[in-house]
Amino acid sequence: MPGPENGISGNTEHEAASRARARAGLYELLATIFRAPLTADSLRRLRSEEFVDALEAAGMSLDDEFRLGDEEALLDTLAVDFTQLFHGPREHRVANESVQTGDGEGTLDGDANLAVQAFYRSAGLSYDKTEAELSDHISVELAAMAALARAEAEALDAGDGLEVQRRIHHQAEFLASHPGRWGIDLGNWVALRARTPFNREAGNLLAEFLQADAAELTRRVGGSARPENHFNIQ
Repeated sequence: MPGPENGISGNTEHEAASRARARAGLYELLATIFRAPLTADSLRRLRSEEFVDALEAAGMSLDDEFRLGDEEALLDTLAVDFTQLFHGPREHRVANESVQTGDGEGTLDGDANLAVQAFYRSAGLSYDKTEAELSDHISVELAAMAALARAEAEALDAGDGLEVQRRIHHQAEFLASHPGRWGIDLGNWVALRARTPFNREAGNLLAEFLQADAAELTRRVGGSARPENHFNIQ
């Protein structure tokens, strides 16, 4: 059983593990949404009852076009909006930390990218350099948060209190230093600039979830390890 350093036991420990997995799931959903235009497979997953319920519980409002509209037409509309948001030709933002924070003079593969890679190594996270996106792309950073949250859940399941605290600190440090540093602004920008309701809602969710999770992780680092349920995730 976990020691007193993490302050949780019994049913509370089980609830905390479930909450960590739910947070990991939401980070994974956001990583999928912001990685690339949705594919037919990913759209079908997001339209399933399970994922619609999860997105709405997290705060997204999904309109009838997303729920019931023609799949091919919706994919085309979302792809055009995604491309214009992140690749142009109209005003767009490159979804990499090095560019958005000005590290490396606002270029890809700047200092932030190297710092993120160093963190991945120190936290025991693997990163496939053959992936299409650089390690400081918002989708990769969100996937890293998902992996860290899953590791917390596994430590809770194992009753390893020291590892629980280690993983909580990893999450707090990484979120404060990386996606929380620039992803909130990116989400707000997407919510303002997107031309589709789904992408606007996704931008709002990204900004609000990162802000709430950063506050909660800061609280947990300073005290109780039991998270509050900001986004009604079970």
